[in-house]
Amino acid sequence: MDQNQGLLAVDAVGLRKSFGGVRAVDGVDLSIRPGEIVAFLGVLTQIVVDVGETSGVELELSKFFSSNARRSLLSHANARLTPAGRLIMVQRIQSGRAVAHVAAEMGISRTTAWRWWRRFRECGPAGLIDRSSVARSHPRQTKACVEARVRIMRHLTRRGPVFIADKLGLQASTVGRVLRRHHVPLLRELDPVTGSVIRATRRSAQRYEHDHPGSLIHVDVKKLGRIPDGGGWRLHGRGQRPARKRGLGYDYVHTVIDDHSRVAYAEIHDDEKGTTAAGVLDRAIAFYARLGVTVERVISDNAFAYRHSAAFKAVVDAHGIRQRFIKPHCPWTNGKVERLNRTLATEWAYARPWSSNDDRKAGLTTWLDYYNLDRHHLGIGGKTPIDRINNGRGQYT
Repeated sequence: MDQNQGLLAVDAVGLRKSFGGVRAVDGVDLSIRPGEIVAFLGVLTQIVVDVGETSGVELELSKFFSSNARRSLLSHANARLTPAGRLIMVQRIQSGRAVAHVAAEMGISRTTAWRWWRRFRECGPAGLIDRSSVARSHPRQTKACVEARVRIMRHLTRRGPVFIADKLGLQASTVGRVLRRHHVPLLRELDPVTGSVIRATRRSAQRYEHDHPGSLIHVDVKKLGRIPDGGGWRLHGRGQRPARKRGLGYDYVHTVIDDHSRVAYAEIHDDEKGTTAAGVLDRAIAFYARLGVTVERVISDNAFAYRHSAAFKAVVDAHGIRQRFIKPHCPWTNGKVERLNRTLATEWAYARPWSSNDDRKAGLTTWLDYYNLDRHHLGIGGKTPIDRINNGRGQYT
């Protein structure tokens, strides 16, 4: 349907003539009145305003079906009957003709014709709409109390089905069905800190993964505002925190992740200078070496500490590894460490209110051990990162 100079133009097979800017479908009485049910475009439609020689028509569909249901009414190419055809069929039967004769004319079986005639007599025009084939009862469906626990845990943790299933003793597929049934937004559609629905972030058009551990590591820096002693606004609320001096500054979390295994390494420092980044890289290479992994390449963004630091370049050369940089303004190229930074923020830095900055710092090592050893990673088939390194669990320290 399209609007043309204030009048509604209806295009459908079997149009007979034009009327006040509206062309009617064959078999529909043109002397229609408000409240009547007629068929336009194969969809039963209620007329809610008068139609005259020069007036337009307002079509009201919501009385019978939602927008999703209206989309589902588009019949397949070989359909013998649409809602409009069913209306024509019952009108012919109403005129006194035999059901068998009408069925033969419409190219359908007598059983089908009787079914729609029976529905029309029981429910009127609304009975000619397709009914859902979903069962009326679902005795094996997950109990409502369990579904409530799933939704509460999703809201509190903002984690995926694998994590929730592990905590509640369910199958991940069950948790996924529950979340879909209740139309819970996908994690990528949520703000990672507040949980509010936002527009999904941009994805890389080309996903990649190196074929063995150490082939490529990603490095980056995550900046976090320091927490005052006694806790900040997350603990006390906006305007309720104790009086403090401003200018506490930031902690700089230097993060490293292996492209293949996703085993991560991180340190907290007071700056993001080249010498600091160089020291982190040197210790990260030693960390991976203890796991039996030899680092071959490193990729980073174009920050000064990585691209122009002589100290960082010296560490790269000393270990004989190749250095790569992402294309400017394309952070998704370094997406694995960017995703690590987000996970680190939501599951460690902002996972709970901290009473001091030192408490939060102390929690990083524990969280990293959990991330590497116990946390199932959907990007690697639900495995833990350490399981992708040969005998990595036995060498992890």
